[in-house]
Amino acid sequence: MDQIINFDSWPRKHHFEAFMGMDSPHLSIAFTVNVMPLIKKKEINLFSTLLFLIHQTCQEIPEFHYRLLYDGSVVNYHQLDLSFNILAEDGLFSNHRMTPAQDYDVFRKDVQLAIEMKNKEGKIEIDPNQKQNMILTSFLPWITFTGLREPTFNKFDSIPRITWGNYSGNGDLPISITAHHGFIDGSHIGQFYSSLNHKLSLCISDGAV
Repeated sequence: MDQIINFDSWPRKHHFEAFMGMDSPHLSIAFTVNVMPLIKKKEINLFSTLLFLIHQTCQEIPEFHYRLLYDGSVVNYHQLDLSFNILAEDGLFSNHRMTPAQDYDVFRKDVQLAIEMKNKEGKIEIDPNQKQNMILTSFLPWITFTGLREPTFNKFDSIPRITWGNYSGNGDLPISITAHHGFIDGSHIGQFYSSLNHKLSLCISDGAV
């Protein structure tokens, strides 16, 4: 159930107010995870697998659920949707928002269907009035980057952005997270890193997502 945060009893009140006094209260952290064992498993779709595991990881960390609304209130959303980009045939890209299925096979089919529907013409759909309970993800397949900062609208923009790039020769895949520092600290991104690595290792050992 979604919950409006009571500022008077919220432990992060002073941290939030401190970062809201800044012009750009966002932080960006990049790190790598090794996906070589997944690359070798040809039956596993790396794109869908990463999307699925990234969403699961965000869903389990409370700080990724906070959003700042334009009226100044803070909401703790129960369920997080997922938005991902699709490279279209015209060289541009589209974005697609979905409520992810908990079953991976259903999730993978939903992702593939979205790609088939939106890969003809690149078109960005941005609705400032849409519900903020989502994670924005991007895929940068041309670059093995070492750092990246996503564009944000303003200091009220509190939707986390997660981008991953091309993996290196030894399978190290870069991931960047841009998030509102009023809600998310480096320690929470550290939790994300540890949890995602754990999920990847389980995926590799079990042979299934």
